[in-house]
Amino acid sequence: MEVVSEPIQPRLGEPDEAGQARKPSLDQKRLLHVLLPLFIGSVIAYLDRVNLAYAALTMNEELGFSASVFGLGAGIFFAG
Repeated sequence: MEVVSEPIQPRLGEPDEAGQARKPSLDQKRLLHVLLPLFIGSVIAYLDRVNLAYAALTMNEELGFSASVFGLGAGIFFAG
């Protein structure tokens, strides 16, 4: 039985056997430029919604907002 091993690819920026620096693949570019910002933005949006929900516990009473007024404001905040 013959064991065949594939050559180990160098990391990004490191030269390969021919002395050429390895460039990122399309999947890596897609991950860094599209998916990563979308993920970070969704985490920030989630934290913002949670913060608004905690603020509503005391804010509605202090400012005299009804549930429908707060819901309208939160909906506008969420949409924009």
